[in-house]
Amino acid sequence: MLQLKKISNSIKETIEFDFYIPLKIKFGHVDASMDGNLYWRTGNLKQTLIEIGFGKAYGTIRSITLICKPKVQIKNDYQNNDAIIKKFGLPEFKTGKWKKSFYCRDEIGDFFMSINDNNLIITFSQHPIKFKVINNRIVFSFNRNKKLCSIEIQNLNTDELQR
Repeated sequence: MLQLKKISNSIKETIEFDFYIPLKIKFGHVDASMDGNLYWRTGNLKQTLIEIGFGKAYGTIRSITLICKPKVQIKNDYQNNDAIIKKFGLPEFKTGKWKKSFYCRDEIGDFFMSINDNNLIITFSQHPIKFKVINNRIVFSFNRNKKLCSIEIQNLNTDELQR
């Protein structure tokens, strides 16, 4: 599982919903030739797959691409817990244990998707959330060990919800 290293300044994101690539989020514009990309992928790698890309040098998140999505659950019991600590910025993840020759790390595991109100939540872990890192409309939730638990896309409009 991805582990938070630190929080950098917020960066404007672009969010795209599409028929072929269900969800693509990009953070800023980065020349990959200046700092290579690393990718973390999870799902069962056949029917479900999500890929998170980040910079090789610092581990700053650059993209989230949902390639094969699980069935989306509609939930009406969304609870925004005000007791959870909220920080603002963009996560940087630890990459020190990755082998230098690998650009991609696959971790087979389930992830779940749900829609609550106008928010899409991709859940990787059911561990209790200790704090959230908020970058505009994207919210990253972490447990007490700074492991990524979920990613939430907030304030979806009608067009985005229909895709």
